[in-house]
Parts: sequence; structure tokens; C-alpha cells
Amino acid sequence: MMLIAEPYILEDQIASGWLVEQPKPWLIEITEPLTSKVPNPNLAIAYCCYINTVIFYVRPYQVRTWHHFWRCGASLRAEKPGSTFDEWGRVDSALRWDQIVTWKGEEFECGGGQVFWAHKRWWMKRWARRRKNDN
Repeated sequence: MMLIAEPYILEDQIASGWLVEQPKPWLIEITEPLTSKVPNPNLAIAYCCYINTVIFYVRPYQVRTWHHFWRCGASLRAEKPGSTFDEWGRVDSALRWDQIVTWKGEEFECGGGQVFWAHKRWWMKRWARRRKNDN
């Protein structure tokens, strides 16, 4: 089952703890705290992938030396040892690529982002460009 996020985030829906800055009239920077208990950058490497997922790998990269089992629907699957890197965990950010954000009466479209460590927690900073009017 695929979950689809809301296509629009309105200004009043932006959660507390988020930071929104507008360095240019056509650009906003949205910084959201990630809800994870992953340790600091000395022990973890953050990697953004998919549309809104952040994977935290063990630092330095460690190849799994054991079978990794998981459920896929009704079946049980396994990865062979040495086929993947060890992870601390994964977390989904609230914003995703191409999501529309309304800020100060204007619509902005989210793009890529960056994960960083500050104030003893992980944060996701995304940039959003103002959308052109179709009129």
C-alpha cells in the first residue's frame, strides 16, 4: 500500500519547532526537526534518498556480516551477508519533493534538501521555489 502525502501544506499547518526563512523573494528555506533517536555524526552518516526518506548508516560504513530478515507482505525475505551496509535507522521527513507549501499568501514548490546536526538533534532543511502563476 502506498501512502500519498497531502499535496499542499498551508502556513497554519507548519508544525511548531519548524523554522522558515525567506532569504530571497522567490525562495524559502524550511527546516524541520527529524524525529529520530539516531546518535550524533561521530557515529552516524545521514543519507537522503527516495522522496522523503533519510537513512542513517553506521559510521564508518560497516558491511553486514549476518543475514538480514524482513517481512514483505506474507513472505519472509533475507539479504545475504555482505550485501548491504549496517543502519541506525530510517526516518521520513514531513515534506517531500515537489510538495506545494503556501507561505505568506504565495505558493512554493519544495525541492531537494540537506540533513544536518544542530542543538543535539538531526534536522532536514529543504529549499522551496516560488511557483509561476499560470495566468
